[in-house]
Amino acid sequence: MNEKRVIALGFFDGVHSGHRVLMARARQAARELGCRGIYTQGQDNNLAACRFYLKHGFVIGGLDTMVYNGTSQQGKSDVIFYLDL
Repeated sequence: MNEKRVIALGFFDGVHSGHRVLMARARQAARELGCRGIYTQGQDNNLAACRFYLKHGFVIGGLDTMVYNGTSQQGKSDVIFYLDL
């Protein structure tokens, strides 16, 4: 297995069934490509998305507290999530 990861992009809150389908597809793609797992990130103020990732087996791998400095969203952070397959 290689060290590559599939990146899941989008606004995942777990409310819509399409989000679960997209996450299942990301898992499938990662397996087919022989990737180590999936990487994604969410804003710390989006509790629904953070819960969605944790519910689907992701672990928190980091916190980017600098990403929004100097923007209208200053004070927010990105939570980095990883899922090893």
